[in-house]
Amino acid sequence: LVRIAALCGGAGSSLWPEVLAAGADLFVTGEIKHSVAREAEAAGVALVDAGHFRTERPVVRVVRDFLRRRAGALGWEVVVEAFEDEPDPFRLWTSAR
Repeated sequence: LVRIAALCGGAGSSLWPEVLAAGADLFVTGEIKHSVAREAEAAGVALVDAGHFRTERPVVRVVRDFLRRRAGALGWEVVVEAFEDEPDPFRLWTSAR
């Protein structure tokens, strides 16, 4: 049963003390050190190491839209774009032989 979940897009090992102090039952992060994973295991905290790409990519459009709105509100003529074609570096691939 998960009552409290902690979330970190990107590397979350440095946040482990706060996750533990918050009483989290689950920690979802983009990267976790092996030693921290063992500490979580001993503490009974479930981990999901979802990778940097999958935990950081969803916010790119949100940040783009925020920057567009903020620049517009300030009267700035700024073009803000999000690069959409970046592939996940951890993907299945095959080689043609």
